[in-house]
Amino acid sequence: AAEKKETVKNLFPQGDMENEKIVPENDPVKMAVPAKDNADGWCGNPRDSLEFVKDAHSGKRALRITSKGEAVWLNRFVPIKSLEGTLTFWYKIKSPEKEGQLVFHMVAWSWEMLEVDARQTTILYLKEANDGRRWHKAQIDFYYTQPRDGIMLAPRIACEDASEIPVEWTIDDIEIIEKTK
Repeated sequence: AAEKKETVKNLFPQGDMENEKIVPENDPVKMAVPAKDNADGWCGNPRDSLEFVKDAHSGKRALRITSKGEAVWLNRFVPIKSLEGTLTFWYKIKSPEKEGQLVFHMVAWSWEMLEVDARQTTILYLKEANDGRRWHKAQIDFYYTQPRDGIMLAPRIACEDASEIPVEWTIDDIEIIEKTK
C-alpha cells in the first residue's frame, strides 16, 4: 500500500504581504496593539516605521521596518489556535552596524487577558545576515499550552532584547504550519 503524504497548509497565507495593510493601534500605551475589531493588518509604533515595499522575496510586496536606533514595536494578530507548529519567514537586514540583533516574537494572545503563555522567539544577528541583498530564512518552533484567541506576530527593534541600532528590516513570506500527530 502506498503511504499517504500529508499536505501542509499555511495557516497564515496573508504572510506573502500581497494584500496586507497597516491598521491603527487601539491604545498607544499598549505599544502598537491593533484594535480587536480592526486587527486584520500590521500595527506599528511609531507608525511611520513600517511600509510595504516592492523588494519582495516572492510576489510583489514585502513589509519593511525602519529604525534610526529608536524602539520600534510591530504587531500582527493572527487568529490561529494551534498549540504546536513552526513559523518561518524570509528576511533581509541592512544596517551600518556590524553587531547587534533583531527580535521576532510569537505572543499567545487573548483580547481579555493579553499575553497568556510564554513568548516563542527567534533572534536575528547582524553579523550573520547584514548584507542588505540576500534573503535569509528564520524559523520558530512553537509550543503553547494555554487557550487564547490567537497569536501576535511581534518583530522588535531597539526594545525587548533587540539592539538599539539603525536598521532596515524587510520581512516576507511568513508561514505558520501546524504540527499534526
